[in-house]
Amino acid sequence: MGVDPLREVVWATAAVAALLGLGEALAALGPVAAQVGGVVVAAGFVGVPLAIARARRLAGDVWAVDPPLGPSALWGLGVAAAVLPVYALGFDAWQVHVAGRVRAVPAVLDPLAWLEAGVVQLGAVALPEELFFRGYVLGRLRVQWPGGVTVLGARVGPAHVAAAGLFAAVHLVAVPAPFRLLVFFPGLLFGWVAERSGSAVAAAVLHALCNLALQGLWACYR
Repeated sequence: MGVDPLREVVWATAAVAALLGLGEALAALGPVAAQVGGVVVAAGFVGVPLAIARARRLAGDVWAVDPPLGPSALWGLGVAAAVLPVYALGFDAWQVHVAGRVRAVPAVLDPLAWLEAGVVQLGAVALPEELFFRGYVLGRLRVQWPGGVTVLGARVGPAHVAAAGLFAAVHLVAVPAPFRLLVFFPGLLFGWVAERSGSAVAAAVLHALCNLALQGLWACYR
């Protein structure tokens, strides 16, 4: 008897969480070990679904990357352009009126530093995570729970909620604090983007831009 998709993705998520824990342990040993750990973690997010797909002879696009890359990237850029200004306003209100922080003019950063940060965020963080969670995990959970409701042209249902929940849970490995579970909500957005565009690449572009925006916003308050 085969393993049901839900149990399969839970075990797969546990495997990548263990690799993430290994990466965190290596990071404590120094910069070189941290780089090795980063490669191990990224390879795990990409390789675990591939290994499962081959072992179980799963048909189809296990990473959800078949649609053309150009239109997929534009989907991510378009959603970022619509969502991030609203997020920035909410972030400002929270920092000033709740956290009591003061707005500050951030130091001008080297454009090459931002380019490097963008490459790292997309290639080493967002893309591996989205190939796993919005490619493999979401795809397999749709088999378990195919139902849902249509939201702005994309069908969203229990599979998206469960994928976002696993996405949030894995973030506790690096920082075991309750606030890390808040990434459940952007996880829902990433799932919608992947569903609407048909590609985890679109979600990866949005994910990377969100991380970069958050990095920039933190520099604007003291």
